[in-house]
Amino acid sequence: MWGSTRGLIVTGSLVIVLAAMTVITWTSGSETDSAPRDAAPAVADGQALFQTRGCIGCHTISLTASGGTVGPGLTGLPQVAATRVEGMTASDYVRQSIREPDAYTVQGYGPGVMPVLPLTDLEVDTLVEYLLERKP
Repeated sequence: MWGSTRGLIVTGSLVIVLAAMTVITWTSGSETDSAPRDAAPAVADGQALFQTRGCIGCHTISLTASGGTVGPGLTGLPQVAATRVEGMTASDYVRQSIREPDAYTVQGYGPGVMPVLPLTDLEVDTLVEYLLERKP
């Protein structure tokens, strides 16, 4: 392959394509591409987690196609989370509610319904950010 004209043309073409792809990646990379590996993902990633980790099947939330009724609605969560437990921030309340679903229950929803989800700390942080930063 290397000795023939055709082989050289194919090889040269591949080198040019790979070089062009590298330049495009360097010049148009997203913030996530250049962010440190332990940086929190964008809020859009929180919506993806909400949809793919099963939250959407049990909770209703504005601006999504969720229709779950097994768990409490989350549309007003940004406004009420900090008022649920005295001395607890909204972020801490939501984080603990995800990690320990039976720690606090909303009236009308009993314990033992929400499972403990196998989420990493980064995924929990991403969900918390999404749930509290959303605009209804």
